[in-house]
Amino acid sequence: MNAAYIVTFVSAYGEEGPPSLASNIIARWDSANDQVGSRVKVQMPPVVSGPYNLVTKRLYRSESGGEYLHVADFNIAQEMWVDEVNSENLGIACPSLTWDMPDASMVGLVEMPNGIMAGFFDNTLCFSEPFHPHAWPIDYQIAFPDKVVGIGVTSAGLVVATTGRPRLITGTTPAAMADSAPDADRVCVGRGSVVDMGEYVAYASTEGLVAVSGGEPQLITEGILTPEQWQALNPASIHACRYEGRYLAFYDGGCFALAPGEGIEFIDAHAASSYYDIAASSLYLIQGSTISKWRGGSPMTYRWRSKVFEFPPGAANFSCGKVAADAYPVQVVVVADGATVLDIDIHDHQMFRLPPGYAEAREWQVEASGTTEVFSLQIANTPSELT
Repeated sequence: MNAAYIVTFVSAYGEEGPPSLASNIIARWDSANDQVGSRVKVQMPPVVSGPYNLVTKRLYRSESGGEYLHVADFNIAQEMWVDEVNSENLGIACPSLTWDMPDASMVGLVEMPNGIMAGFFDNTLCFSEPFHPHAWPIDYQIAFPDKVVGIGVTSAGLVVATTGRPRLITGTTPAAMADSAPDADRVCVGRGSVVDMGEYVAYASTEGLVAVSGGEPQLITEGILTPEQWQALNPASIHACRYEGRYLAFYDGGCFALAPGEGIEFIDAHAASSYYDIAASSLYLIQGSTISKWRGGSPMTYRWRSKVFEFPPGAANFSCGKVAADAYPVQVVVVADGATVLDIDIHDHQMFRLPPGYAEAREWQVEASGTTEVFSLQIANTPSELT
């Protein structure tokens, strides 16, 4: 029968690389006796150069144009070997025929379900062979019209933030990934801003902070920050992380924390980079030449303001309020139609009164500041509505 050989190299970590070029086709046959046709002298290819920590050469044989099946393993220094293995003793098929090294410029590595890794370069998204993070077949790549800026994993799939429309990639195997794009241009302005928030991926766009999950991308800073206020933060400078369920972002000039439905909190803190240690549940910041632990020092004074709540004239005749906090005092400010209605220090959890005369106000906001945690801040029309 006709036979051909290939050789793969294996690292000390068990990482098997792509095969060598196939040998010339030769005639061989199985034999129980020491016959010339059953003994094939195989010349091994030289070891590839590079920092790959290679320790093994792995030989495969194909018979009559079939699959390349495992013959034997050798020390990396082996140069020649005589093949006397009968066909019935061949092993598994070579799994790494299409396993390539990742592109040298690939960045943004993330882990997906089913042992798949993903990364990107330029406008190309890449997937690894499942449970083989060293192997990145070219057949698994997906190219987009726009340059990829960052990627993040959600329960709905892999979100790809680009210089144009975001993409959602779904699938359970890298060979059968599906690509869909929402009908909305939400440009991503910085890779550091792309954060996996669990149910969605958030990133900074030119218009505000965008959240993408399984549906249309949502602008979660809408109603909280105007486009002018957002641009003043220099969104291209944002690098962020997920911390206690909130999007914690550092930008040129400060820091803010935001969660949908909870408003935004600006913090007087600066960092060149950040790292969240999952095992220790701790966030670390690079500040100048030092590494600092978030919440590792004395409490800072916060100032939190809600979004604007709109009511028909006469519908919001607020007369009282209540603050539940870990400790007191807490400074409370109530604003109606842009005017300060109340500015007071609250010293306990008892109800406080608002001045009359603002029943026709349409737009209301509340603000709290202090150094201790506030659990809730309420204002109501009547005391019975407070909890």
